[in-house]
Amino acid sequence: MNEIALSIHWIKFKNWSYKMPQLLILPSVIGMERVRIMKAKLAIILALLIVASSCSFSGDSNGSLGKSDNVTQAPAAAVEQSSEQQTTKHAVPKVGASAQVESPTIESCLVIAPMLELAISEAEAGVRTVIMTSNLSVKARQEGISLARERLQLTEAIFDLFEMEAADFRLDEKIKPYLNAIPGYRERLHECYAKLDRLAHLDALQTGSFKDSRDGKTYKSARIGNQTWMAENLNYETGSGSWCYDDSKSNCNIYGRLYDWETARKACPPGWHLPSDSEWTQLTIYLGDENVAGGKLKATTLWNSPNTAADNSSGFSALPGGARDNDGSFVNIGYIGVWWSSNEYYTNYLWLRSLSYSGGDILRRATASKAYGFSVRCIKD
Repeated sequence: MNEIALSIHWIKFKNWSYKMPQLLILPSVIGMERVRIMKAKLAIILALLIVASSCSFSGDSNGSLGKSDNVTQAPAAAVEQSSEQQTTKHAVPKVGASAQVESPTIESCLVIAPMLELAISEAEAGVRTVIMTSNLSVKARQEGISLARERLQLTEAIFDLFEMEAADFRLDEKIKPYLNAIPGYRERLHECYAKLDRLAHLDALQTGSFKDSRDGKTYKSARIGNQTWMAENLNYETGSGSWCYDDSKSNCNIYGRLYDWETARKACPPGWHLPSDSEWTQLTIYLGDENVAGGKLKATTLWNSPNTAADNSSGFSALPGGARDNDGSFVNIGYIGVWWSSNEYYTNYLWLRSLSYSGGDILRRATASKAYGFSVRCIKD
């Protein structure tokens, strides 16, 4: 390996390492201990990489590093003292004119190889944590994305270095499986970068807020295509025809209220209205189609695992508020979100939109009862 390249990667690692405690994985989210563990693991990866891959220097046939003809030889004691000072001052030895660089060995490659999967797994864990904390402030999110990218770049450098070291041993049966795995690791890296790009897109959205003049509550909003949507579920108390899940006010504060259809038609604030079926369809088409729009609408938190495909790249921040059945029971909070439209499909049949924790699509379906309790998202007039 090139000595300069090795030094550059080491410097990059040191700079990244010092930033680790500030990683978008905030201490309040996962605890400082988790940060230390992740930092230690990656430090081990790169330390082993450097030890195994660093250049090994041998002198000339006389055991000397070589010397220039026009340099007067200093006394032995002075040379020894100078050598000690230089060794202390420089982490990487200077190479004389006649120094030889030894080739990498299979053993050094096999020290690095098992670390490849750990490196990509830790990088993916970092991206997942960024997504989980994406509802924090814009500043915290941007810093998190930046540091996550640095982690991905470090992981990519580890792959590059391994491929360089193992280039001469491609046909070796011990090395071949690791080299064959690299393209798959790079695909996983590419997906991590894509997730961060989608998350960064949130800051480019036209987001805002407004106050409901009726009760003073403030709601977030998001401009998606040519439409402006509430970026939270409505939580306006109507007296009748609306409920908190499990009759718990704390659920209303998080997920909004559940409304029957007649109440939902009149519940939106002045200047806003219950979206029609065609307005829901317009939103879905803008985000791709029914198969992919759900993931772009779903918030990255509060949904039960696996929360398939959720990246909230639209800024809509859909939440799994569950539903209220005709018999008054509450069901499926954390698993589904269901929203009314203003249109009847047939006599007493109404169009809905629903999202699930286990899918990235958005379902357009009809219900035969106006008495169910579902969530409400209002759209601007």
